[in-house]
Amino acid sequence: MLLRLILTLIFLCAAGPLTAADLDAALLAAARKGDLAEVKKLVGEGANIEAATRYATTPLYFAAKNGHAPVVEFLLSKGAKADVTDTFYKMHILLAAAEKGGTPVMKALLAAGATPPPTLLPGVAAQGEAAVLRLLIEELKPDAAALTAALQMAVAAKNEANAAVLREAGAKAPEMKTVTVPVETLGRYTGSFSNEAAGVFTFVITEGRLTGGPAGQSLELDAIDGRTFVPKMAPTAKIQFEAGTGPATGFTLTNSGQTLVFKRTETKP
Repeated sequence: MLLRLILTLIFLCAAGPLTAADLDAALLAAARKGDLAEVKKLVGEGANIEAATRYATTPLYFAAKNGHAPVVEFLLSKGAKADVTDTFYKMHILLAAAEKGGTPVMKALLAAGATPPPTLLPGVAAQGEAAVLRLLIEELKPDAAALTAALQMAVAAKNEANAAVLREAGAKAPEMKTVTVPVETLGRYTGSFSNEAAGVFTFVITEGRLTGGPAGQSLELDAIDGRTFVPKMAPTAKIQFEAGTGPATGFTLTNSGQTLVFKRTETKP
């Protein structure tokens, strides 16, 4: 026992004090786990509360994403920046927190000045908790168009609880009229199209209708005119192919106030 103690002391002495990089890495790990005592200790020892991974995720981001409200509140009290976006997934902290963060984390971030991205309300409407959705409606005070878009997402995702919350807030989803597009016309829209930010979307014809989307997804698309389509599971999104008689050279994707332009990368998928 005495020999083990001596060896431990020798190792600790040889190791020397933690570097700034060590402290920062430890803080990121502690925030991810939700270890408030360790987070306080590391910050007290000089760890940088804005320490970040190579994808710009900070201790606050990890704590919020994993629903550790006490750690979130402590870091914010120390001046941590509330507006953080993961540069790999392009996911804002509020979107990351929407799944596990619950109302305490979301409320703390909004109070600290986090800027809600356009996709936050429809995203929570589709897959989030009703309590979080209610909080967002109270805090953001969305207009009729935003409530309608969120209700469309909740209905498409079959999230009846959130659909009820939105209807209580005054949302009314309009009926969407669809049309049948000839297969020969749909053929002009098949193939792969790319956008630097969103990657590659590929479309094919399945049982007489256009399907496809991002890599690994095969979304069913409803046509609202000869060249404009909406995904069944994301009716707030709109895909409009470029007009012409040959293969479409590209399309425009609009969703929740964002517009992305895709250009054809190949004729056939």
